[in-house]
Amino acid sequence: MPSSARKEAGGAWTFAESHLTRMQSAARWKRARIPAANGGCRNIADPQKENSMASREKQFLIARWEHRREELKTLVTQAEAHRAKEIYRDWRLKEFLAHMSGWDDAVIESLRAHANGEPFMTPASRGINAYNAQTVSTRETLDYDHVRREWDRTHELILQAIRDLPEEKLHQPLTFPWGETGTVAYLVEIFVEHEEEHAAHLREWLKNPNELFAEKH
Repeated sequence: MPSSARKEAGGAWTFAESHLTRMQSAARWKRARIPAANGGCRNIADPQKENSMASREKQFLIARWEHRREELKTLVTQAEAHRAKEIYRDWRLKEFLAHMSGWDDAVIESLRAHANGEPFMTPASRGINAYNAQTVSTRETLDYDHVRREWDRTHELILQAIRDLPEEKLHQPLTFPWGETGTVAYLVEIFVEHEEEHAAHLREWLKNPNELFAEKH
C-alpha cells in the first residue's frame, strides 16, 4: 500500500490509490479523536478491566460499521431500479457491489489470520488497482442477485470476525490487505471511510443515473 498517491506511466493520478490514501488520512484523524471506552484512560495493569474495555471497543467498532453499511444498503436499494446503467465507466451496480465484497473478503482474511496468529498472504500485494480489477473479474459470471447476497453475507462475516477476536488481539498490530500494519480500529476506520466515500458517490449519481458519476472508480 503506497503512503501517497502515485502517478501512472501516462502521468495521471491512479484514482483508487489516491482514494485509499485519503481514507487512511481521515481514519488516522478520526481515530485520534475517538475516546477510550472508559473516558480516555486505559489501565493496562488490570487484565480484567482491559478485557472489558476491549469488548466495549469491539462493540463500538461493530456498531459504527453497521450504521455505515445500513446507510449504504438504503442507497443500493434505491439504485437497483437503475442497475443496468453505469455508475463509473464499465461499472454498474453489480460491479460496484462486487468491488465492495472483494474488499470485505480481504478484511475477513486479515482478521481471521490475526485472531489465529497465522501468516496473512496479502491479497492486494500487487497493488490496489490490480486487486480492484480482480474483485470484479472473478465475479463477472455471477448474476446480480448472487452478488447482492454475497455483499450482505460478507459484511456479516466481518462483524463476526471482529466479535471472535481474542480481547488481547484488539490493540496488537495486524497486517492489512495491502501490506500495511496497524490496529483493528484503524483497519475498520479505513473501510468505514471507504463505504462513506462510495455512498457519497452513489447518492450523487442517483440524482441523474443517466450520466456517469465518474470515469474511474
